[in-house]
Amino acid sequence: MLQSLTIAAICLLIARSTLADSRTDLKPVFGVDYQPSPSDDTNTQTSAGGVYFASDYANTNFESLWGYAAASDGSQGRGDLAVISQNLRGNALRMYNFYPGYDHLPFLDGAQANGLKVIVPLGNYQAVDEAISNQGQSTSDLTTLINESKNHAANVAWGLTNEITGDGNCGSPISQQCLNILVADCQLIQQLDPSSRPVLINHIDEPGFTTPKAIMSALQNAGMTDFYNNRIIQGLDLYFFDQDPATQAISFGGVIDNYFNDAELSSTPLIVGEYGASAGANSDSEQQQVVADSGQALVTAMSKHDLLLGGFTFEYSDEPWKGTAGGESTYGLQTFSGTYTTAQTTNGQTYRVDTYTNRPSFSAFEANAAQV
Repeated sequence: MLQSLTIAAICLLIARSTLADSRTDLKPVFGVDYQPSPSDDTNTQTSAGGVYFASDYANTNFESLWGYAAASDGSQGRGDLAVISQNLRGNALRMYNFYPGYDHLPFLDGAQANGLKVIVPLGNYQAVDEAISNQGQSTSDLTTLINESKNHAANVAWGLTNEITGDGNCGSPISQQCLNILVADCQLIQQLDPSSRPVLINHIDEPGFTTPKAIMSALQNAGMTDFYNNRIIQGLDLYFFDQDPATQAISFGGVIDNYFNDAELSSTPLIVGEYGASAGANSDSEQQQVVADSGQALVTAMSKHDLLLGGFTFEYSDEPWKGTAGGESTYGLQTFSGTYTTAQTTNGQTYRVDTYTNRPSFSAFEANAAQV
């Protein structure tokens, strides 16, 4: 009896270790937030019927952006995935929107071929906003997205929402309604994907880490303590625009230290979902310095904290639909050169395949990635 109990205890420990490793096995994560908005992208074109609907480019419609599918003039596609892996030396991608009506598997195939880990998004709209008005449709859309890639090797984690307290439907502090919806989302993930695949929930940095703690408590109160302990990764967006690079780096690392010094959160793995600086607000040279310093601070913090898995620079390329230069439209490590060719989506809509110009921050990221 004693021997069988001992064997059972060992098996339980092994099982728990395997589950926990599904999160820590991701380390190191050193990647980019990827949403390659073409230079003619506008809010109009991201709405229903627009060529850039849902700002989802990681699918068969836009293979000339991320892959090498020929453009309309016969020229080779831009091949972003290869550039990120080979030139930028990134090893992971984090995105914001997968639309359930598109085919994302070829994109995931391309990511896998280039050695890139993908945080597959279950975005704010399907995961929360839609659920508020139509729970049945939300469940249907999430089911489609989860079933599509739950068996794909490039899908290393689900990205459940982003900066949800910045969403007008949830408020700050996060509402109980949204907490209940996130719990239901996690229950659906567990039902459809009962593997140990991690779930990243990314937040705006806020004093006291109130949203990460609220989500932790909501899952525990719903009887999902094991799910939280074994699958959840917390995410934080860390932006510091200080002119003094030393202060910027201290602030960046200080927030991470505070997270792991917090008794409630210290055993939960962390990913920095976004870091960087706007070239429009800071100038190219200042953006380069901030990306260099915050990236170096991330590398240093990763060696200090075993459960800091890594992070993502915001972002790979500019997004003109977000507005004029100086705002969120110009955070890219790459910007538009002014030349482009065109290609067509699967339903015959024309989109731009822009030629990019590397900003100085591109080489700053590459230098830090080489250390990982």
